[in-house]
Amino acid sequence: MNTILNKIFKDFFRENIEVYNEFSFQHELGIYLREKLKKYGDFKVQFEKNSLEILGDNKPYPHEEIEKRFGNKKIRKKEIDIVIYDGESTNPKNLISSIELKYPRNGQVPESMYSFVKDIRFLEGLTKKGNQNEKFFDKGYFICIVDDHLFYEVKNKKDGIYKYFRNKDYGVKIQKITKKPTGKNQDYNNSNIELDKEYEGKWEPIDDKKKYLIIKV
Repeated sequence: MNTILNKIFKDFFRENIEVYNEFSFQHELGIYLREKLKKYGDFKVQFEKNSLEILGDNKPYPHEEIEKRFGNKKIRKKEIDIVIYDGESTNPKNLISSIELKYPRNGQVPESMYSFVKDIRFLEGLTKKGNQNEKFFDKGYFICIVDDHLFYEVKNKKDGIYKYFRNKDYGVKIQKITKKPTGKNQDYNNSNIELDKEYEGKWEPIDDKKKYLIIKV
C-alpha cells in the first residue's frame, strides 16, 4: 500500500491540480485519493477525524497514555487531516494511513516550519504501536506545499530550524529535538518537540515557484 500511495501522491502533484489554500489542498487530495484507490479495494477516505476516538475505537482513551503518545498539550494535535482505512476489514490494523497537510500562505516562515515538525510528531503518535487493545496506523505522511522561496532557498539564516529545510540540493533533514523558533516565555520552554528519530525528504518542484515535500513516518 505504501508504494501505491507514493505513486498517487506524485501523480497528484504531476497533474498540478489547482489548490489555493490548505482547505482546498485537503479537499482535492482527499477526493483524488478516494477515486484512485477504488481499483485497489474498498478503502475509505475521511476528513478531520478525532485521533483519540479512532485509536481508542470510540472508547475513552486513557489520559495517562495521551502525553506519552502525543507529547504535552503545547505540541499536541487532535484532528487528523485525512484518514485512509480498509472498509472491508474488522482487523484492528485496518487503519492504513494518517495524513497531515500544510500549505502556509501568510508568511511566518519559522513558525510554519515549526508546525511542520509538530505534524510529524503527531504522526509518530498515530503510528506508534500501543498495547494490544489500541489501534494504530500502518503509516503516516506529512505533505506540504509552499509557494514562498523562503522555505527552501538558502538564505542568510541557515541555523536553527532553517537548516532543516534550506539546503542547496533542496534536501530536508529534520532533527530529533526542535526548539520553538520564537518567544521566550513559559510556553516557549514547554514547546520543544522531541521526535523518535531524524527524518529526511526533498523539496520537489510543482512549477517554477511552487514545491512540495513528503515525509514518511
